[in-house]
Amino acid sequence: MVAENFAAMAFANALAKYRRRFCRPFPLAFLVLAAMAFLGGVIYAPTNYDALAYRLPRTLHWLAADQWHWIHTIFPRVNNRSCGIEWVSAPMLALLKTDRLLFLINIVSFLLLPGLVFSVFTRLGVRRRVAWHWMWIAPTGYSFLLQAGSIGNDLFGAPFALAAVDFALRARGSRSPRHFLTSLLAAAMMTSAKTASLPLLLPCALALLPSLKLIFRRPVLTAAVCVIGMLASALPTMVLNAKFSGDWSGAGLAHGTSKNAVLLKVGGNAVSIVSQNLVPPVFPPGKKME
Repeated sequence: MVAENFAAMAFANALAKYRRRFCRPFPLAFLVLAAMAFLGGVIYAPTNYDALAYRLPRTLHWLAADQWHWIHTIFPRVNNRSCGIEWVSAPMLALLKTDRLLFLINIVSFLLLPGLVFSVFTRLGVRRRVAWHWMWIAPTGYSFLLQAGSIGNDLFGAPFALAAVDFALRARGSRSPRHFLTSLLAAAMMTSAKTASLPLLLPCALALLPSLKLIFRRPVLTAAVCVIGMLASALPTMVLNAKFSGDWSGAGLAHGTSKNAVLLKVGGNAVSIVSQNLVPPVFPPGKKME
């Protein structure tokens, strides 16, 4: 009886705490957006091009073969892209036999962003009040919010990027090898989400620089974590790309690519972004224009 009363009181206190927090405009706005993203993921089937074109197919190929294997195809993206989110998706596909719940990976990633933004900002010297406001604003950026209810893989790497910097800054203050090694693992997972995130290793490295001496406290553990991190990072994919295509990025697999592809993509994306953002949220003629 005492335990039940204690549990009821704890639940009531927690409920009151969250009620006070989300009565404020900024947290409330974030909560509404998160709820809408979740509802969108529940109602609508996945439509993300990258996921449907090669990320889900490659995962299903691996599950059917009971192992990873290089897929012989004329579509190079099935092989030459980082596969961090695929390893997270594989158990869900194998056990649940559906792709309708894969959006939960991005929902969880989205919900982790406010706390990580606040922690990183305050450790970088931003005032707590300012950081508190930005912890609700920054996660609602264009790509983050639009992918929160989808099965895209851009949002998946964002918490790892922030966590890598956050734990690196924690290590500088605490002088704890645990924080240092956690930062390394987070950075490795960040690259496994997308090889396009490789430039973000620079700020992670700069944040870790003051704590490099921690490597010598636990050299064996550091070496073991580094091996695990390399296996969990984009490095295996880069090695396989070099083996099968002669180029670590896998660009050698894209036969017939135009030399002016970069210019064409920049121009096409510029036109698409402008035109798509000028369309109102409710636009019935949109179906006829597809």
